[in-house]
Amino acid sequence: MAAERATAAKRDYGRLALVVGTGVALAIAFGWAYWPTMVSLVAAWNREPDYSHGFLVPLLAGLFLWVRRDRFPGMAGRLKWIGLLLVGLSIPFRALGAQFYLEAIDGWSMLVWLAGVAWFYGGWRLCRWAMPSIAFLFFMVPLPWRVEHSLSYPLQRIATKLSCWALQFFGQPAL
Repeated sequence: MAAERATAAKRDYGRLALVVGTGVALAIAFGWAYWPTMVSLVAAWNREPDYSHGFLVPLLAGLFLWVRRDRFPGMAGRLKWIGLLLVGLSIPFRALGAQFYLEAIDGWSMLVWLAGVAWFYGGWRLCRWAMPSIAFLFFMVPLPWRVEHSLSYPLQRIATKLSCWALQFFGQPAL
């Protein structure tokens, strides 16, 4: 009985060491690979008023996970190595962004990386649970200039029409 407990404790300790070791390795690799991207994102958040909300997006994504913690599916019984394929898939996205000078694609490749890490540790269930927060991180990356410019006029027009309608509905003059 004691020998079985000792064997189980060794197995649990070995599994914990593997999970922690791979977690540290993935965190170091993420920091090394995405440091320039994160510096660029913070600079854009500081420089462009339209993207100053970028500082709040990661915090809100974490809050979304916290609020849904009661539905946390737990870690998988063993590591799901297919998640590393998603992590590897982020590399061609980064190369594509660098090739065409699109910093947004480089920023969005972080989302693929994070989905891969979630899948690696918890399989499809953990990835599906974390996906709303990971997808929300999309809003921390500034859009490419052409996309932003092509969307701004139609959105301004809609906002103007709606605000004029609301003012007229409440009896205020609006043109």
